[in-house]
Amino acid sequence: MNQRRVDFYLGTVGDCLIAVGGRNDSGALSSVEVYHPAEDHWTYVAGLPRFTYGHAGTIHKGIVYISGGHDYQIGPYDPKTADTWTERQAMILARGWHSMASLDDRIYVIGGSDDHEDSMERFDVLGVEAFDPQTDQWTKVGPLRYPNSEAGVAVLDGKIYVLGGYTWEAMDFSQGTQVFAPEKGQWVLGPNLPKRIAGASACVCLVRPQQTNSIEGHTSGRTERDKQNSS
Repeated sequence: MNQRRVDFYLGTVGDCLIAVGGRNDSGALSSVEVYHPAEDHWTYVAGLPRFTYGHAGTIHKGIVYISGGHDYQIGPYDPKTADTWTERQAMILARGWHSMASLDDRIYVIGGSDDHEDSMERFDVLGVEAFDPQTDQWTKVGPLRYPNSEAGVAVLDGKIYVLGGYTWEAMDFSQGTQVFAPEKGQWVLGPNLPKRIAGASACVCLVRPQQTNSIEGHTSGRTERDKQNSS
């Protein structure tokens, strides 16, 4: 990248990657970069209106949305129509280090944590909200079963999976999985991960089935015919 950064959002837009905000040794960042794999180079695009890090992001119908973090709420960025960010309706609860996912016509913000104004100590946020881009409104949905910040998130078969994470209040890492089914509006527990983890990313990959069995069967059949011809 053109700038070193941590605590930023990285997403996929078309054939490119987009890196949004974050921070480095110089402090918080507002810059946004796009990576073009075909040319193997990064270019700057429209920056955020304010510095932000510890936010979450997702791609919804080709548009980039980010939420929360330090000093930023939500803004869509549409690379197809305008090189600019537009601020949208604020979430019901402020949060950072949370997860964000797009499912059907809604954008979900999940968990995370916030600071007490008087002590600046962090506390866990169990609340989950759904954003409707058409109406620009947030709605509360079923809360998490247990808190997590910096968790991995992925969408598979119409459900949101949140994996691992960290609870600030208990100062403990999680190896659990929480699964949200929108038709039920609630979270259920999934299988545990092999170990406790936070700060990890998750994705869904399509893996082609192996052809080993069919190849072995074809080879075996040819070998039998060879044996018959030899005899």
